[in-house]
Amino acid sequence: MKHVKPIYLAFALIPILLSGCASETVLVDPNRPPQKQFTSNVIDNNDCKVAAKTMIDSLISKINDGSIQLESASNPKALLAVSRIVVNVGQQIDTDMLTEKIVIALNNTGKVEAQTDDKLAAEVNTAQSFINQDKPKPQRFPDYTLSGKIIQDRIKQGGVTQNTYLFQLRLNSTTRAVVVWQDEVPIIKQTSRGGGVIW
Repeated sequence: MKHVKPIYLAFALIPILLSGCASETVLVDPNRPPQKQFTSNVIDNNDCKVAAKTMIDSLISKINDGSIQLESASNPKALLAVSRIVVNVGQQIDTDMLTEKIVIALNNTGKVEAQTDDKLAAEVNTAQSFINQDKPKPQRFPDYTLSGKIIQDRIKQGGVTQNTYLFQLRLNSTTRAVVVWQDEVPIIKQTSRGGGVIW
């Protein structure tokens, strides 16, 4: 079920003209006429939005066509918990920019509800459980978890440095101990030294 959808690709054989002493980073989309789209050489908010949208489209399409059937043994809606998103890049990233959009999309299907990570809500729930000890509520465990990685591959050739950022996510079933969906979105950026222009 793994789908690799290159959002922006830059090829090492693309002609490079070097001039001046400045540096610039561009995204190149091979599906469009040659043009420059300037960006930073690190992951920014727009990169997370692009990766999230691509993964949401993949996941929701699987749910809508029945390839993925979200189920809960004892509740109308499946309970989702966001697990750890491992970040193996040379910068700090707020992974909520990626996961929150996916959680919202899953909630909007009407088939899933997300487990809260709000400390106050958890404390209130614990207090209510203590007060109502004579009518204890059964503890509910997540039916699914969302986990993933963001990793970086860096290569340098001549005056060009290419950073490939891979956004990887998985939706795991806790009851069946299997991965029910996974996706990978690469975003590739090239930085040229000396004012290089990438066509």
